[in-house]
Amino acid sequence: MTSLSPQAVIAQIDDVLKPYIAIEPRLQRPDHDIADHTVSELLTSMLACIERTTREGSAYRVQARKVQGMHAHILSGMVAPMAGILRAVRDDYKADRLRSVEELIHADVFSDFVEMARHLVSESYKDAAAVIVGSTLEGHLRQLCARHGIATSDSTTGQPLKADRLNGELGKVAYDKNNQKQITAWLGLRNEAAHGHYENYVKEQVALMIDGIADFMRRYPA
Repeated sequence: MTSLSPQAVIAQIDDVLKPYIAIEPRLQRPDHDIADHTVSELLTSMLACIERTTREGSAYRVQARKVQGMHAHILSGMVAPMAGILRAVRDDYKADRLRSVEELIHADVFSDFVEMARHLVSESYKDAAAVIVGSTLEGHLRQLCARHGIATSDSTTGQPLKADRLNGELGKVAYDKNNQKQITAWLGLRNEAAHGHYENYVKEQVALMIDGIADFMRRYPA
């Protein structure tokens, strides 16, 4: 499933639906003259968009597979139902209905820790704040790994993999290299605090780190 913003997802869906809307009246006629390859290309784009923008096991994917089964021998009969599924995905993104209960719980818990770190840094407890928000970031990375099917523990020893390793893997599939580098810096600051190297950073850096991590978790929910 994509990690793009809802607005970006909606724009993608609109781009996919645009060619369908252009030929929709013609497709509704039993004797339509739409070429098979055009119908096939349109269906492929629709299915790919559903795969990109929804999760495995979601009602959208389940319904899309049902449509494929029902209209396996008549491709043109598959187009309108598939467009309906895409429009449902679009509407749910627009109304922010695609966040699962589990996702909301994670967001609330992580938000509480971020606010705790903000309070601590405002009271000049920069070191505790850095450890808390850095650990919150690591927890979020582990949740992102679960979302993207990335292992979070060593397959041989069963030991949890380090956050830097997870960040490297996520940088290949979940976010870009700039985010990956920034996360490396945040994890480095967290490690400085955790190992008692308090002189290597200042309160203002921790405050920026907290804001940055909060923004990152909003943009890449788990």
